[in-house]
Amino acid sequence: MTVLNSLYCPARIQDASTRSVVLIGSLGANVSMWTPQLDALSERFHVLAVDHWGHGGQGYGVSPLPSDTSPSIAAFADDVLETASANGIDSFAVVGLSLGGTVAQYLAATSARVEKAVFISTSDNFGGPDSWLKKAADVRAKGTGSLAEATAKRWFSAGFGATHPAFMNGIRVMVAETPDEGYAACCEALGEWNFTDQLGQVTCDVLTIAGDEDAGTSPDVLARIAAHVGGNVRSEVISPAAHLLNMEHPQRVNQLLLEFLA
Repeated sequence: MTVLNSLYCPARIQDASTRSVVLIGSLGANVSMWTPQLDALSERFHVLAVDHWGHGGQGYGVSPLPSDTSPSIAAFADDVLETASANGIDSFAVVGLSLGGTVAQYLAATSARVEKAVFISTSDNFGGPDSWLKKAADVRAKGTGSLAEATAKRWFSAGFGATHPAFMNGIRVMVAETPDEGYAACCEALGEWNFTDQLGQVTCDVLTIAGDEDAGTSPDVLARIAAHVGGNVRSEVISPAAHLLNMEHPQRVNQLLLEFLA
C-alpha cells in the first residue's frame, strides 16, 4: 500500500474525544479544492485531505502512482486507510466528492473505521469502461491542459462562472497542472466502478449533497444512492450549483457538514 500526498490540519479546539474527518476530492483537482472546508472543520475536528494517485502539485506535492496494482477504487481506498494511519487517524468520518465520493462509498461499505459518510456530486456507476478508457488515452496523448476549459465550465454553474473570472482561471490552472498519467490512471479506475449492488453494505449514517445544475451527477443520481444505502440518510440539493459544490457554495456546504458530523 501507498501513503498518499495529504494535508493534515489538527483541531484547534481538541480533547481526548476529538474526532477526525478525511476529505477526498475530484478527478483533476488537488487538496487545495478543500480550502473552504479545512478552516471551518478544523475548528472542531482533525482534518485530513488526500490527493488521488498521481494528483497534486501547485506546492502541495504529488501522490505516487500505484506501483504494485492496477488502478481501482478498492486499491485507492486501501491507500486512503494507509494514509490515515500514517497521520495517526484510526476511526473517521469520510467526505468524498465526485471520484472521491466513489472512494467514500467503498470505505463506508467495507471499513469499520468509517463512522459517518458524506457523498457529494458522485455516482454509484459512472457508465462503464469504454468512455473512460478513451478519456485516459486522450489525456495521455494531449495532456490535461486539453481538458481544462471544458472541465472548469462543467464544475460550476453558468452564473457563478460568469461572475468569478479570476477564480475560474485558477480552476483551469489546477486541472491543467494535474499530471497526465495520474489523471489517466484514475479514469481507468472510474471505468470499472459499479457499486449499486453493494450500497446496502453502507450502514453508517450518510449525507448526500447534489447540485441542481450538475449534469453528470444529478440530484436523481444522489437520490438513487440514498435509496440503496443501508443506514440512515439525509439528502440535500443546493441551487444554483453544479459539480464542485464545496467551492461554489462553501458556507452552505460547511453548515451541512458541521451539522451532520456533530
